[in-house]
Amino acid sequence: MRNIVLKSSSFVLLLLGLYNLFIAVSAFFFSPEFKKLEGDFIYFIVFIDLSTAIIYLVASFGFFKEKGWTTFFLFFSTFFFVISFLGFLFHVLSGGSYDESIIMAITFRTFITCVFTVVAWKYLSKKMELPAY
Repeated sequence: MRNIVLKSSSFVLLLLGLYNLFIAVSAFFFSPEFKKLEGDFIYFIVFIDLSTAIIYLVASFGFFKEKGWTTFFLFFSTFFFVISFLGFLFHVLSGGSYDESIIMAITFRTFITCVFTVVAWKYLSKKMELPAY
């Protein structure tokens, strides 16, 4: 069971990382064509997506190789998404333009990252065991 959870988590994170990488690179480098397809986007959100895509790819490798540092990377990815959500809230309150799908995307990505962080914590973190007296 443990092996199935870790390998499937690795595969799903690899797919999410490649998807986020494609979206972020497309938004940065092919902005006019991509903007017609996707609507308004906010550059700091795209930058957070790019950095978390790299973290997802590294965490996918960590899941595949069963490394304990995977939890650390996923925790910081969750932290980045919470910070991006707060930045997005500030952007909206200051009157910036946005697409409503950004709210769902940030919420979904934050939730998924939290789920993978819990999986990594449960299956990969080394628990400190107290000696039996």
